[in-house]
Amino acid sequence: MGRARLPAVSGTASADSSAMTTRRTALMTMLGAAALQACGGMAEAVPASAPTAASPAMQALAASLGRGINFGNMLDAPNEGDWGLKVTDEFLNLVGPAGLTRSVRLPVRWSNHASADANARIDPVFFARVDSVVAMAQRA
Repeated sequence: MGRARLPAVSGTASADSSAMTTRRTALMTMLGAAALQACGGMAEAVPASAPTAASPAMQALAASLGRGINFGNMLDAPNEGDWGLKVTDEFLNLVGPAGLTRSVRLPVRWSNHASADANARIDPVFFARVDSVVAMAQRA
């Protein structure tokens, strides 16, 4: 790749904005070209409509999960209930043989409950709450 030259920037205030935009565009173009060259060029494009099938093992695993429920916005909020939802018996009753589903997705944002120091220890009270929700869902 040959050396590209960036457009010069004049010292006047009126030209600064336009010149900076031109320099930024030129820089991004050069960086993109360098990245493509480093990767060996562009790979052959795959049409957006091309299906990507999962392996038979992954299909079997997904089928074994059955219908699921998402307990999102509960334990991933800064504090349980901040986003209007808490894990309650009402939700847990939807899980298991008597409920509508047998699989649960339980997103947890651990960083909201980690200490600020380098150890990033999880608050034991929050950890116990997550553990109890998992145990309740498993018993359902």
